[in-house]
Amino acid sequence: IVVRNRFGKATRAIGQRGTGPGRFRAMTFLTSANDDLYVRDRLELPVQVIDWQGNYRYSFGESELLFPSAIAVDKGQRAYISDRSTNTIQVYQDGQLMLAFGGGGSAPGRFRLVTGMWVNGNLLYVADSLNRRVQVLRINPSAAVFESPEG
Repeated sequence: IVVRNRFGKATRAIGQRGTGPGRFRAMTFLTSANDDLYVRDRLELPVQVIDWQGNYRYSFGESELLFPSAIAVDKGQRAYISDRSTNTIQVYQDGQLMLAFGGGGSAPGRFRLVTGMWVNGNLLYVADSLNRRVQVLRINPSAAVFESPEG
């Protein structure tokens, strides 16, 4: 992971190439939250969390995620991981699975190939590619429940 300054000049590298914790071979998704980087590598552990110095902290999703793709993290440090093989979104807190929702289909709250997600406040935006839409879900942090913003 190359860190660049605001002028685009590379200032340092984080992580190492290779196999195992804290190492990467084929990164497909990266996002940051507070002091952590969440990295998806299609050839390594499902999701790895490292700090900004490149120190491996932990990984998660090894037993639940089959083909993780997009990652978003909210201000409560909950990680939302989409799984291409099940069309679900799985929610993790500190590496522990809290909840999974969705599934294949075109109804509200169902997905057909999530390719991106973004959190803004209490809203989770989900790029639902094969349904040609962006779904907006309200996050209820105290109940870990998701609903459409209209209801």
